[in-house]
Amino acid sequence: FIRSIHFIHSNFSINYFYNNTIVNNRRYGVRTSYWPNRNPRVEVGRNVYTNNIVYANNLDGGPQIYYEATHRLPRGVGDVWRRNLIGRPAGEGKLAPDPNDEILRLPGRRVTAKSAQATLRGPRDPLFWRILQVDPGFVDFAGEDYSLRPDSALVDAGEHLTFVTAADAGDGIFLMVAGAGFFQDGLGIPSVEPDRIAIGRIGNVVQIASVDYTANKIVLKGPLKRQRGDRVWVYKRSDGTQVLFGPRPDVGALEYGSPTKTAPHQRTGPSPSSAPSEGE
Repeated sequence: FIRSIHFIHSNFSINYFYNNTIVNNRRYGVRTSYWPNRNPRVEVGRNVYTNNIVYANNLDGGPQIYYEATHRLPRGVGDVWRRNLIGRPAGEGKLAPDPNDEILRLPGRRVTAKSAQATLRGPRDPLFWRILQVDPGFVDFAGEDYSLRPDSALVDAGEHLTFVTAADAGDGIFLMVAGAGFFQDGLGIPSVEPDRIAIGRIGNVVQIASVDYTANKIVLKGPLKRQRGDRVWVYKRSDGTQVLFGPRPDVGALEYGSPTKTAPHQRTGPSPSSAPSEGE
């Protein structure tokens, strides 16, 4: 998403939102609404947000994120926020957020970046880990070019999406991971390519054949060696575009080094040009 706002309602659960840039919306960047549902079997919450930029939204003042709930549902419902830049510019010429600024509003409570990480520990609170409070380093924030400069603190600053679990055999086409929900297998749609994923390192790439989300089991199109605990990232997305160029992903939607008009310079550090060895 670029300059987007999204809502989550009562029939949404266990979704994975990663590498989005949500900037300059008039109201909240992310508004999460958990409404009561009469069907007790409908689960809500337990959504995961990773490597996103939620920045400079709510132009009239106020937080970047708003959790709306009712007396029949507790707040947050177990969502996890992991390695996201959240906040607004601290002031004139100060693009890094103020850690004491309100970033989150819960029913009856306003929360800063500091307190979100230190105090939200209830079983159904949204959990916030590693909130980034840095200048995002956009190419031209005022001109709405949200690509990252080569010196941006968000380049190579992202988290892995999941990891290989102890149940994995370490080879072959059956890959066991902690969370398969980050990936897709094309869903049988001819125009949608299954993801290609990197396991352990950027050069260890293979395409997905199918995903069993219940078992967190991914069938690969070819065997690939890996180790238990190896980190896993998306290397090429559903349209075949490469989205991983460094040893770690960037934070936000526009990976530095990707084929965009605003990233003409070559990344410093590990070269993105070396062809990966892909599982056949």
